[in-house]
Amino acid sequence: MNPLPQGWSVRGLVGGLCLLYLAQQPALAASGEGNPPAFDNAIELASALAVEQARPLAPLLDRSAFLDEPALRQVLQSPDGLQIAWLQGGAERASVWVMDSDGAPARALLTQSDASRLYWSRDSRWVFAQLPTRLLALSVAGSEAYTLIATLKPDGEQQTFGADPGHPAAMLLIESEPPADTAQPSTSRLWRVDRQGQRTLLLENPLPLLDLAFNPQGRLSYIKQFDGDAFVILHLGADGARHEVARCTEMRRCTLISADADGSLWLIGNIDTDLASLQRIQPDGSLQTLHHDPRGEADLRELTLHPQSFKPLIAHYGSMRLHSHALDADTERWLQPIRREFPDARLQISVGTDPRAPALIGVSHSQSQLTRWFLRSPAAHASRPILNDLQQASLSVPETTAARKIPVRWLASDGMTLHGFVSVPPGRDAAHLPLVVKVHGGPWTLTGPDYSAATQFLVNRGYAVFEPNFRGSTGLGRNYLLAARGDFGHGRVQLDIVEGTRWLLAHGVGDPQRVAILGASFGGYSALLGVTHEPELFRLAIAAVPPSDFAWTLRWAVEHRVLELESTVPFERTLRALDLNLDDATAMARLSAGSPLAQAHRLSRPVVLFAGGQDQRVAIRSVTHYAARLLELGKDVDLYIEKRAGHEPDGAVPREAWLSLLEQALQRELGGSTPPPPGAAVASYLQRNQRIERGRLRR
Repeated sequence: MNPLPQGWSVRGLVGGLCLLYLAQQPALAASGEGNPPAFDNAIELASALAVEQARPLAPLLDRSAFLDEPALRQVLQSPDGLQIAWLQGGAERASVWVMDSDGAPARALLTQSDASRLYWSRDSRWVFAQLPTRLLALSVAGSEAYTLIATLKPDGEQQTFGADPGHPAAMLLIESEPPADTAQPSTSRLWRVDRQGQRTLLLENPLPLLDLAFNPQGRLSYIKQFDGDAFVILHLGADGARHEVARCTEMRRCTLISADADGSLWLIGNIDTDLASLQRIQPDGSLQTLHHDPRGEADLRELTLHPQSFKPLIAHYGSMRLHSHALDADTERWLQPIRREFPDARLQISVGTDPRAPALIGVSHSQSQLTRWFLRSPAAHASRPILNDLQQASLSVPETTAARKIPVRWLASDGMTLHGFVSVPPGRDAAHLPLVVKVHGGPWTLTGPDYSAATQFLVNRGYAVFEPNFRGSTGLGRNYLLAARGDFGHGRVQLDIVEGTRWLLAHGVGDPQRVAILGASFGGYSALLGVTHEPELFRLAIAAVPPSDFAWTLRWAVEHRVLELESTVPFERTLRALDLNLDDATAMARLSAGSPLAQAHRLSRPVVLFAGGQDQRVAIRSVTHYAARLLELGKDVDLYIEKRAGHEPDGAVPREAWLSLLEQALQRELGGSTPPPPGAAVASYLQRNQRIERGRLRR
């Protein structure tokens, strides 16, 4: 059984160049099974804007309110459903707690640690805590101190897969042994490590193990590996014989879930479809699609599984709208009142094997700074909130005053339907607001309907915010992803952003004379493209860690192996599948020719740049070379470099400094509200790290 992620998120505004994500994650779709007809949703947008304008005005919040992070980083129900464990606190001061689901007082199992993830044992008696270099077993009964069961290698040659479904209290570790010949793949070994640290070899594989699926009896039934051409799914017979049942090629997804009692495999995949869906493969290789987005627009996001059979019970979607669907009639009857109680929300639901056990429900949405947790007993008519007292201090942005993300879709000039979100300040006429176009990084990620601190901050400052999911974004199907056709320069992808902005302006969102564009990583590159080639539309670009020449950055990433999936898919191969062939001199020259660096002489609008001196994803010289060129040409440029920073700001002061920088630049160029002055620490940080101010070197 694959321990599925709770969802996709980008921390703050500075998202990474999430290029590795593509090799095993969903590709998206603009057309395909059940898709709505291609048209914009101007009527729905007008209605939603009217609702937002009728809301009370929101109070101005302190910048620090948007820096707060939830006190709870993980909440998990035990397999029997009778206990709840959670990880509380920051990365270096985390504590592990557990409580009975009947409301008995919580008890601490571990304090003052750097634990990052928790797992329940199958017998519900132990919590395994993963730390950077250690794996611990914690007794729920509190009868003994924690036990160190494994020392983890920090070099990426060891992965924690999850709790072992075939043992009462053990974890699964995958270890890769580097080959003597670097041209050959690594050998993988799957180990069981029990709560006393005893290791048992379960499987040795000549290729890296990328995913596993177990049957209800806990026997390993399917594995996934990469053979140099495709991701291959192998069925493991009871006699140990292996045979191939499916191949995932050309940016198709195949995430293993579990094996059914009949020997078939459940997976999230789009092996023969556009949208990633719930699919089932029989041992003979026959494939069936069991559930896909009824709206026909989004990939399957995650599943709720039965804790004993591992059978999927509920499918959750959320690339554009948050909705959940039961996969059988009994679950549907149980799920209906939960959907009514928490409409239009992201639901994280787990259930236990004990018939007395309540379900654990996590609830969040675009206005929710944190996930709220509830227990719902089988016979109850309402859900009971839990852990509220631990989270109140984290709730600095009230849901009643926060903006909601309004999903929008518009027609590109070539006829493709595109998707995105717009957020506006409550109680304001959207047509007269300054507009900020906030472009996501990647480019192969997406902006989803979840909470974004940066978006809420900008809206709280009086700006409308547009977040386009241009073609090439993920989560909307394989066709949507591949529709970019490698055109990530001054071309089709950028035109999606420009046309979406113009569509919004034409439909009552934003003052056409006050539009800015900002982003980080690829989003920063797009912001620079915007002001360079569309100065009549964009008055300002704010770009964090931006590649100034995307073609050069891709070559650099391949050469330095900074964005490569170790032991699996070479990054260069992934790029080819996305129509970005670095050996195509003509295509790369065309990509470079329209770049912000090559077209620096055309720049007529101010730009603000931020970079990290230790960035391992976008070379610092890509930013400084561009800034030097602007300086040489006498352009209006501000440059900030933090020597010790990486690809995103780390720490409260750097993150608040970034927000302060945003509101200062936007107020100066768009005439927004006057920002409160930064505190002493933030002011000192900005002054210390500013290298160029309005086109002049700082001495």
